[in-house]
Amino acid sequence: MSRRTRLSSGGSSRVQIAEGDPVVTKKTFTGTHTPELNGIPPTEKRVTLQFADLMRVCDGKIVEHWLTMDQLSFIQQFGVLAT
Repeated sequence: MSRRTRLSSGGSSRVQIAEGDPVVTKKTFTGTHTPELNGIPPTEKRVTLQFADLMRVCDGKIVEHWLTMDQLSFIQQFGVLAT
C-alpha cells in the first residue's frame, strides 16, 4: 500500500510526541473502501488497518523507523479472501 491514502476516512488523528530509544506507537486507521485499491473494486465497506511503529528519535528527529501491519486481516475485510 502506498503512502497515499486510498480510503476515505472522515476519521481523526492524534499527534504523539516522544523522544527516546525506542519510541513505540500502535495505531488503528478506519475508513471506507470507496476507490479501487490495488485492483480491488470499491466495496463501500468500513475497514480497519492496525499497525505499529518502532522508532528511534534523536534531537527531535526520527533517525530510524520500522513499521509492521496486519495486511492479511485488512485485505480479508474487503471480502476477496477467505477469513
